[in-house]
Amino acid sequence: MYKILILILTIFSSNLFAQEGLKYQNECVIHILDYVKENSLSFPSTCQIQDSDVDEIVNFLKQQTDIIKLSIASGGLTDRSAQSIAQLSHLKTLELDFEHISDVGAKALAMNESITQLSLVDNQITDQGASYLSQMTNLTKLNLEGNAIKTNGALALAQNKNISHLDLSHNWIDDQGAIALAGKENLRHLRLYNSGLTDRGISSFAESKNLSMLDVGKNNFTFIGVHALHRNHTLKDLTISGCKIDNLAAEALAAHSSLQKLEISHNNISDQGAIALAKNKNIKLLHLTCNKISDGGAEALAKNKTLERLILSCNQINARGIKALQKNSTLKLLVIEPYRCICT
Repeated sequence: MYKILILILTIFSSNLFAQEGLKYQNECVIHILDYVKENSLSFPSTCQIQDSDVDEIVNFLKQQTDIIKLSIASGGLTDRSAQSIAQLSHLKTLELDFEHISDVGAKALAMNESITQLSLVDNQITDQGASYLSQMTNLTKLNLEGNAIKTNGALALAQNKNISHLDLSHNWIDDQGAIALAGKENLRHLRLYNSGLTDRGISSFAESKNLSMLDVGKNNFTFIGVHALHRNHTLKDLTISGCKIDNLAAEALAAHSSLQKLEISHNNISDQGAIALAKNKNIKLLHLTCNKISDGGAEALAKNKTLERLILSCNQINARGIKALQKNSTLKLLVIEPYRCICT
């Protein structure tokens, strides 16, 4: 009788714990089909996906080989999850942003031969991890913003012959890393926001042969670096925000012959620079938020018939300048929000 009672209690306890396990299973994983759209499986941060959820997700994807994109941004994944996901041989696009993936996870992902687009924003990847990822032969787009990559990591990535879109913003690759990347002939889009660059690093992009988009905002360079970019005739999209550049730099940019999109917000450009930029006949999008432009600069920009989108929020433009800009019939977007400005 005693043995029978123990057996009953054991079965009851097992069922109870099993029910508790089901109770705490991630609801997003239970309803995984709700997060499938076309050929993509995307979990928002509210799902709070953890390592313990990933095996079930991987098993699901192994049965759904038509799903070629996986996106998880939860803050709960480690190298264990990266190693499991790396086994999926049909994925083309993988986004594991804001997680806790280190060089160990990067090494596992680097072994995957199917991934062509990889995003690992705000993880714990260093130069060693970047070196592993640089060996991915089919990778064309790589986003490593906000990791712990320095010069050697940039040097390793510069050796990859297939990456055409690269984001190393909020790392510290410095001028030597920038120079190596500038010589990478297949690179088309490059973001190096807040990456420790000076005039020497910026000037190296003057010779980049195929670069069409460059973001070098929040770096420490001067008119010298900006003026050097004038020699690059492939650049169409340039961001130099938060670099304290002034009217001389604006005049150099105004003379650029190939730019179509120019983002130079949070700088020290006044009417003199705006008047120079107004003479450019190629720029279609101009972003000048948080500068020192007043009615005179606004009136000059109002006469430009090439601009399609103009953003002038947080300047010193009053009714006269606004009225002039509103008469420009070629502008498809005009933003002049003078309030709630935080210009640093």
